Amino acid sequence: MKGMMGMPMFKRSMAVLLVIMAVAAGVTMWEMYDGDEVQLLADNRLSAGDEQAGG
Repeated sequence: MKGMMGMPMFKRSMAVLLVIMAVAAGVTMWEMYDGDEVQLLADNRLSAGDEQAGG
């Protein structure tokens, strides 16, 4: 049984599933990284510099 684009239905379904999984993984990674880590590193360096200057 052939799909609309000439691919067997199983292969087409697998391709669609892989695309959906890739998009979901990309969205998850995007949501996990929102720049907080970069800000935390900058804050830690600033506070370490303040301690050295004051002590």
